[in-house]
Amino acid sequence: MAEKLVLVLVNAKKKLQLYFEAHSVTVYTDFPIWKILSKPDLLGRLTKWAIELGIYDIEYRPRAAKKGQVMADFLVKIESFGEQHDPFQMSQLRPPSSWMLYTDRSTNASRLGIGIVLQTPTGLRVEKPLRLGFQVTNNEAEYKAWLQGLELALHFGVENIAVKTNSQLIAGQVRGNFEVKEPRLHRYFSKVMWAKTRFSNFDIEPIPKEMNQRADELAKSASIGGTAGRTEVLLEGENMEDPPQTPARYVFATGAADEGWMKPIT
Repeated sequence: MAEKLVLVLVNAKKKLQLYFEAHSVTVYTDFPIWKILSKPDLLGRLTKWAIELGIYDIEYRPRAAKKGQVMADFLVKIESFGEQHDPFQMSQLRPPSSWMLYTDRSTNASRLGIGIVLQTPTGLRVEKPLRLGFQVTNNEAEYKAWLQGLELALHFGVENIAVKTNSQLIAGQVRGNFEVKEPRLHRYFSKVMWAKTRFSNFDIEPIPKEMNQRADELAKSASIGGTAGRTEVLLEGENMEDPPQTPARYVFATGAADEGWMKPIT
C-alpha cells in the first residue's frame, strides 16, 4: 500500500511538473507518506521516488475522512489494473470524468485578489492565488478568476470541466439567463464564452459560499500579500486570448452587370 500511495504522488508530479517546479504543493492525505519517504532504510523504488520528490516544496496535511475515502477508492482501482498502468492513463479505459474548478475573489483596501482551485477527478488539487495589479469591479474580478482557471485547465489538457461557483450573476450570464449590459464586463464575458468552446464538456454548478472556502481563502490571502510568497501579480491583459473575430464576408457578382454609359455604341 505504501508504494502505491507514493506512486500516485510520483505520477502527479510527472503530470503537473511545471506546477511542482514553480509553486509550493500541499498534499492532503491521512497516510504517513512523509514518514515513509523519510525513513533511512528505504529500499528499491521508494528510494528513487523519495529523491525525486525531495527536490520539490511539498507539504503533507491530513485530509477529511470523506476525501480520504476518495483516495482509497482510487487506489483500489489502480491495484485492479496492475502496476504496469499509469494511474493518469486509466481515463482512456473508462468514460471521461470532469475536473472541477473553484474560483473566488476578495477585496482588501486597495488590493483585489482571486483564488483558483483546479481539482482532478481523483482528488488532486492545483491551487493558484493571484493579486490583480489593476483596478476592476468585483464582477470583472470574478470573470478574471474564471478565465485564469479555465486557462490553467487548458494548460493541463482538460477536456471535461465543471465550474463550481457561488456567483449567481456570473453563472446566470454564462448560462444565458442574464444579460450582460456593461461594455467592460461584456469583454470578459466574451472571452469566457470563447473558452467554453475549447472544452468537450462544460458545466456550471452553483454552490453555496461555504462549499467554496478554499478558493475564498486563497483570494483573501492574495489580496493581503499572503500565501508565503506564492502569490503572483496579474497585470492587465495577462489572460486568455481574445476570441477570434467574425471573418469579413465578400459578395461577388455572378450575373451580367449593366455597364451603363461605358457600354460601347454598336
